[in-house]
Amino acid sequence: MILTPDNKVHALDAKVTLDENASFRHPEWEEFRADEFEDPREKLAKEKGLNYIGLDGTVGIIANGAGLAMSTLDVVNQVGGTAANFLDIGGGANADVMASALEVINTDAKVKAIFVNIFGGITRVDDVANGVLEALRRVTISTPIVLRLDGTNAVEGRAILAPHLNDSLITEPTMLDAARRPSHSRTPKGRDMSISLTRTPR
Repeated sequence: MILTPDNKVHALDAKVTLDENASFRHPEWEEFRADEFEDPREKLAKEKGLNYIGLDGTVGIIANGAGLAMSTLDVVNQVGGTAANFLDIGGGANADVMASALEVINTDAKVKAIFVNIFGGITRVDDVANGVLEALRRVTISTPIVLRLDGTNAVEGRAILAPHLNDSLITEPTMLDAARRPSHSRTPKGRDMSISLTRTPR
């Protein structure tokens, strides 16, 4: 904003955020998109239909529900960590959604560990566990993953994950314990922490 000598106010620049729920009615909006200023992580997440906001920390966050995602960021901060993102996968924690979420977080070079925090309500935890394993067959992750799974069929979900647990794929019983793991994790020097699962023949 400027004030001219004759006391007129002019807007020299502006940033406008448009409601994407109405974008299908306004194809002309595309010509105003400033892609050069868009966070590449957020751009990729948008292409995959994910609710993602990039931050500057080192702990990647995946949670189901905006409230749980915000609580996860708070707990990570409480134990001395810093979140690399806000990522709410909603109620669809299936293999496609998990693979997309992990792929987006995996593009962030600052991420040292990933915290997956899922509370099974409508979404069953055993379905989430199968989704995580299938996602890891599709995406090779270069950082450790810590999971906190609670809610509907949590026992069954943990049992599904149990044979696959190692230094790179970890479960914790509480949100606080799970937050401490990635917040204080350090990848051992010279050690490959990549996670890539292969299908077990039946």
